[in-house]
Amino acid sequence: MKVSARKIAVLVALVVVLASMPAMALATELSLTTLYDKDNDWDGIFFDIGAVTDITLSRLDTNIYLAGGPYPIEIYTKSGTHAGFEKDPGAWTLVGTAVVSSDGPDVPVPIPIDLSSISILAGETQALYITGIFRTIAYTNGTEPGNLFIADDNLQIFEGLGAGYGWTNNTSDYGSGSASARIFNGTIYYARTEFPLEISAGEGGSVTDISGDYLSGTPLEATATPDSGYYFTGWTATGLQLSDDAANPLSFNMPNNTVVLVANFEEDSAEETVDIFYLASGGGSVTLEHESIASLTGEPVGSTAVVEAGYEFLGWLGVENDEFSVIVSVDPHFVPSRNENGVYVEAKYLAVFAPLDEEDSPPVTAPVTPPTGDTAAIGSILSAALVGFVATGGVLVRKRFKRFD
Repeated sequence: MKVSARKIAVLVALVVVLASMPAMALATELSLTTLYDKDNDWDGIFFDIGAVTDITLSRLDTNIYLAGGPYPIEIYTKSGTHAGFEKDPGAWTLVGTAVVSSDGPDVPVPIPIDLSSISILAGETQALYITGIFRTIAYTNGTEPGNLFIADDNLQIFEGLGAGYGWTNNTSDYGSGSASARIFNGTIYYARTEFPLEISAGEGGSVTDISGDYLSGTPLEATATPDSGYYFTGWTATGLQLSDDAANPLSFNMPNNTVVLVANFEEDSAEETVDIFYLASGGGSVTLEHESIASLTGEPVGSTAVVEAGYEFLGWLGVENDEFSVIVSVDPHFVPSRNENGVYVEAKYLAVFAPLDEEDSPPVTAPVTPPTGDTAAIGSILSAALVGFVATGGVLVRKRFKRFD
């Protein structure tokens, strides 16, 4: 398959843009606090958080058992719940370590560990394990591990388990001398995740500049405009599934990932010129017999059927299987349409006329109103009219004809 230099350039540009773009951006920082009401403590605590919307954590505060310091703190995380993984260090990722001091229990202590690597998509669960070395973390007795304790529009915090330091000394597993349910004391800071959209135009046109960072689900619309001498050919999208890559304008909802959109254009000279012929049977004529247009950007003028005295107009027929056998219009003025691929193709159309019976009203001049009645009835008349005409080398010859009412 031959790939044009322009398409290669577009693909290279996409790779460069994707490599230089951040995975996501953060909006205004939000927070959710459980409580600061110590009635128990141990080295650490396991607990789950759930995302109602797409969120990214930034930092947290916690409750330290005693005043003073320094107190070393470690934070671990894993996707999904902590339940069943309290003694499995291989399931966890160390987010960071820090050393803090405390003014005493029930006073928020900021933990200087960056949590921005923890992004959670809507509907997903993430586990946290916050631990010191010796009776560092203060918390509150709960009711049942996994019970929802508090939530806002974006974040949920569940009851967890008190934990010892170190994986071998950690006895906080279900059903094996585990500590009772414990509630994390602290504040989790986070932001709704905004995902970057980068939109650009290839050579030969422009596009509405809606590049920026958006929350997932945000409705967006992009319009491509070709320069003079060019036409729009479609979109190249990365990170976005398109049902119609030629739609213009393109409407979509921002997904929960980075999106790169490029509007593509081609020169008009690449188009094919097509010929359209308008023919007439005996009993009338057409105002335009031939026109040539560009297959992609051209717009046909069309032709009008003109009736001779003593005749009436029945309709326009198109070609199928080399025969005029498809009813395309019963309007005297006919303008061809694009095919299913959105282009114009070479075509011939026949305006069909039939003589009036003697008892019919006096002849009228064209253009005339097409016969009334449903499509099936009109179709039978047109089909009957075809019996009276054949096409030979583009010249129509009158043969046997009989009017069917």
